[in-house]
Amino acid sequence: MPRISLIRSNQLPYHVVNQVNNRDWFHLPLEKTWEIFSHALFETCVLYSVRIHAFVLMSNHYHLILSVPYEDLGVVMQYFSAQVTKDFNFAAGREGHLFKGRYKWSLISQPRYEFHALKYVYRNPVRAGICERVEDYPYSTLHGLLGLSPVLFPVFPSPFRSLGGDLPTDWLPTLNRPSQREHELAIRSALRRTVFQLPKDDFGRKRVPSSLETEES
Repeated sequence: MPRISLIRSNQLPYHVVNQVNNRDWFHLPLEKTWEIFSHALFETCVLYSVRIHAFVLMSNHYHLILSVPYEDLGVVMQYFSAQVTKDFNFAAGREGHLFKGRYKWSLISQPRYEFHALKYVYRNPVRAGICERVEDYPYSTLHGLLGLSPVLFPVFPSPFRSLGGDLPTDWLPTLNRPSQREHELAIRSALRRTVFQLPKDDFGRKRVPSSLETEES
């Protein structure tokens, strides 16, 4: 199957996801894996002026929301993936591919769509049953933005400021409020599209909520 042509944008954010090869878990403790990813993200930011908006590392995959104002996403991700693989393989004493394949991306074109993407990404550990609150998961940029752990790479505000509020603490009521199952499934499906798109119904058209509201209200 031919690769889907990348939709290039130097203004809109992308959601990017990739998974460990053979559906394995990372072959190092998550604390060490987070360190390797953090250094690679820092180097990528320095070299390509990338703007990281959110990053969550799970046991066998990662979610990344970023903007690339000055460079093609393909160039950025090629460097980032190669750097992570090189450093990870050296630390783990292994060889070969780290990731299942090429990263998957989705262009986020509207504030309400980025709200849903950010909430989906930050709630990933909660959905997996790892923690009860989004702020309790240590391998997330949210944890660092809240001052609960150091962040080794710059994290930029959302270009849409779609979570509402000026501080990460303002986001917590909304992020910790579960979405309806059908909404989560719709968002998961939308993140698999090259351009994030929700069904043309009330759910897809609702305005971005404030920090005291939810998309279901």
